Amino acid sequence: MSGDDAAAFVVFPGEPFRVHDARRWAAARLAQAGADQVIAELLASELVTNAVLHTLSGEPGGTVTVAVTRAGALHVHDLGPVTGSCAGPGGWVPGADREDFGKGLLLTAELAAGLAHSPAAACPLAWPGDPATAGGCCTRCVLPAPGGTAPLEGPPPAAAA
Repeated sequence: MSGDDAAAFVVFPGEPFRVHDARRWAAARLAQAGADQVIAELLASELVTNAVLHTLSGEPGGTVTVAVTRAGALHVHDLGPVTGSCAGPGGWVPGADREDFGKGLLLTAELAAGLAHSPAAACPLAWPGDPATAGGCCTRCVLPAPGGTAPLEGPPPAAAA
């Protein structure tokens, strides 16, 4: 990638006590892109925590890949659902059909200027060595510019139509 689309990424162990490492790393890079630090920390924490708690990334030896673009988009790649497969573009609704969880993603959708979920292999930031591309998912959001609702970049590809 080049220019404003360039991204930095780190592969973190899929362990609950490593969520804070991923959150701090992502929030620091998002703040460099001009995002609000508190919102960046909250959204990074929600997406990474979901990957660790609800996907194969939280199994022994699992990983979570966190990527941040210079323009302020946050991508979290997991190793895929414990059962089933990733919903394709437009096939996932935060909090749908569940009253016991899923509210964090509703909050994420409200705070972000765009939220999308798709197979990691379809993510524009996937690379040949990305552990998630063999069946994992990418959940990504675009952080709003501070003090407003305009995104730091356009909506993520494959945003729900």
